Amino acid sequence: MKITQAKACQVFDSRGVPTVAVCLWSDKVYAIGMAPSGASTGSHEAFELRDSGDTFQGKGIQKALMVFADKVKNQLLQKDFADQQELDSLLQEIDGSSNFQNIGANTAIATSIAFLRLQALVQGKEVFEVLGEQLTINNYQLTIKTITPMVNVINGGKHADSGFAIQEVMIVPVKGETTSEKIAIAAEIFAALKEVMKEKGMSTLVGDEGGFAPTIKNVSQAFDLIQHACAKTQYKFGDDIKIALDVAATELYKNGMYLIEGTQLTAKQLVNFYKDLVTKYPIMSLEDPFAEDDFEGWSMLKEQLGEKIQIAGDDLTVTNVERMKMIKEKELISAIIIKPNQIGTISQTLEAITLANDYGWKTIISHRSGETEDTTIADLAYAVSSPFIKTGSMSRSERVCKYNRLIAIEEIINN
Repeated sequence: MKITQAKACQVFDSRGVPTVAVCLWSDKVYAIGMAPSGASTGSHEAFELRDSGDTFQGKGIQKALMVFADKVKNQLLQKDFADQQELDSLLQEIDGSSNFQNIGANTAIATSIAFLRLQALVQGKEVFEVLGEQLTINNYQLTIKTITPMVNVINGGKHADSGFAIQEVMIVPVKGETTSEKIAIAAEIFAALKEVMKEKGMSTLVGDEGGFAPTIKNVSQAFDLIQHACAKTQYKFGDDIKIALDVAATELYKNGMYLIEGTQLTAKQLVNFYKDLVTKYPIMSLEDPFAEDDFEGWSMLKEQLGEKIQIAGDDLTVTNVERMKMIKEKELISAIIIKPNQIGTISQTLEAITLANDYGWKTIISHRSGETEDTTIADLAYAVSSPFIKTGSMSRSERVCKYNRLIAIEEIINN
């Protein structure tokens, strides 16, 4: 496919922060890709190119736009691309580093997504179909599978200003035969949770990812709120609804200690903290329960809770196959968060997913806290038959649009 015109411009993410949008044309057909951005980011992620000046508190993207115009655009216009891999390989070649240090992963992922979406339009296919064909070029058949949403209902950490340490408290609807049924269950409980919080005189303002951001003292209080919300519905807490946590523990780690609920804990004490929670509440998944390089803490947790719950890496693994290989050798996790902008291109994302499947890790396709209206991750989840997706709460349109796309894809497949 030939790209006949290319342009990058500044748009804004869900926090009102500038981000890169790339528009690619093939004759009269065009598609747009937009880069999301995280607040809690792992140090091993691909490099996000920002201006570091006074404008937008250093988060401007004029450098990225200049790089696209000077280094990327003309290269895109000179080739007839056979597939996604060829385009993404060119982006890596233009950059010349291992982590997009020169053109920026925000520039790269916006370009990669735009090309993916352009292929779908030119070929008259759905985005998930193009992704699936990229995985198995000659013999692709979509595996119809229910995707379970991990719905962030209470925000904390860097995603809210409430003082609550845990970054995400999520509900996981294990009941429901279809993706759309599971989304509807989550929406009903989210509405009931709002009612419970109002009855208790608590704020129902939401955080970056659409979950409520109340002033609460501990994670047990968050669980109790969810349990009361479930009681207002037909769904049973523990049977129909499980709990998942994204601790984002790197943000809580300093000088070998973790600050949890006002108390400094060693890694061993933090393992005991998690064990107590798992005993008392229906927790099925812990994400980033330890800092990204605290391998001793991860190992202790895997040994003591690995048979009972899912242990997921995010900052630990950053969708990077080299990092993943190292973590596999240490046997620290059973699931992995997949974020395309952590690595920089769609092809590298698919490579990470393929490796995760080879390792027997469950994949969790994920958004970022600074999101756009782009719905590519919903198509990605279906294309790779991921068992889980994280795309925020049942509020804020940049979150809900992904759920709506999941529902639409399910309808397309069934018809």
